[in-house]
Amino acid sequence: MISIILLIIIPILATYFGFRIINLKMKNVVTFGEIMLRLAPQGFLRFSQANSFDVIYGGGESNVAVSLANYGIPVQFVTRLPKNDIGSCAQDGNA
Repeated sequence: MISIILLIIIPILATYFGFRIINLKMKNVVTFGEIMLRLAPQGFLRFSQANSFDVIYGGGESNVAVSLANYGIPVQFVTRLPKNDIGSCAQDGNA
């Protein structure tokens, strides 16, 4: 909901202050960065108390790429992954 409000307010403020709005749908975006692997204990347990963890893949650059893609902007994400099961899961999104 906040993103919808920002999509409405930002162009209005930009026009008011004299900024030129660029149509991002015509641009191609490339992000470079690493994918982070977060291990999250279930419930409200501390890391040392947990026997199992939820696996969450993310990272600033990948999050930006996903967000832009959700808005219909053509985007590429460049990273390097290890050749093992963790790298395969990160690439396929299987957490």
